[in-house]
Amino acid sequence: MKGFLCMALLLFHVQPASAQQLRLLAINAANSEVDWPLVESFAKKSWSVQELKLDRFGPLMRNFSFQAALDDSEELLQKALTEKFDALIASSKGVNVVTSLIQRHLWDGPLVLLSPIPNACDHIRGGGWEEEWRSTMEVLMNVGPVAIGTGTSQDEALFVVDGIAETELCGKLIKGGSTHRFEKCPGWILRSFQGDHGWKSDWTNAPHIARLIDSLFHVALAPANAQAPSSEL
Repeated sequence: MKGFLCMALLLFHVQPASAQQLRLLAINAANSEVDWPLVESFAKKSWSVQELKLDRFGPLMRNFSFQAALDDSEELLQKALTEKFDALIASSKGVNVVTSLIQRHLWDGPLVLLSPIPNACDHIRGGGWEEEWRSTMEVLMNVGPVAIGTGTSQDEALFVVDGIAETELCGKLIKGGSTHRFEKCPGWILRSFQGDHGWKSDWTNAPHIARLIDSLFHVALAPANAQAPSSEL
């Protein structure tokens, strides 16, 4: 059934040609699988996703610590970023893989964050959920734009949306249709999609992830003083 429906969707969707294709690096740090080729098939802009799987991250994080897994991945991440990418994608606790790259001056560009969940480590203060979020946000505010996708479950609202808002670093969440913005972070957008923390692995959400990425690049490539039309977001 999934194969039939996917084929039916693809028959009615054709990616536009472009002289220059944008590239994203999706960092898989013990995250659930996302069907990136399916996501790409729904792109309205011209972009592709390359996935970097950090196979040892999960076992090291479980048996030792998040920082141990991060240290072990340092060389792989640095090598991957010798290539040119236009944006990074991180899911769940992968957000602090990204913040480590920002701290080490290996990344300063656009981000797609899928249900980001902070985790204490050497560069992220611990001591409680609120402090982990605040420390994470303090790093993320140095880059952008940022497109955040979350599930619609109560846990997602509590641990992701409220976690970001309660730091107050980006000001109030300004709700507007399907796309929400942040008062003090004009280059940030947030969308919620049907499901819990595993929403991103549900193949029916592939078009939504693609639209989130399209929106990120619309913001990233727009003139600094231009407001993105809601139809583009």
